[in-house]
Amino acid sequence: MLSSMVSTKRVGPEFTAREQALLDLLPTDGTPVTSAQLVSSYYGTDRPMNAHKIIIDRMRQIQKKIEFSVDADFSINKSKRSGPNPISFWLSPTQE
Repeated sequence: MLSSMVSTKRVGPEFTAREQALLDLLPTDGTPVTSAQLVSSYYGTDRPMNAHKIIIDRMRQIQKKIEFSVDADFSINKSKRSGPNPISFWLSPTQE
């Protein structure tokens, strides 16, 4: 249901190639994905030591771009940080 409403390539701000690659890893049906899963999918087995921090920071940058864009028809939500547990990210349609 949500997949027909959310497309990360149709409308929205301009994303770099790496930001677009991260957006492509988020399921369009609104299913949450943890930051650990994003790191594994994005880097595979050859990941830098600070890969987790890089992914979380890049997701924050993408959220800011979408937040300040007037054309974005989707948003990225995230769970709150809770100690050693990974943060979850998911796509949702923009509230009008």
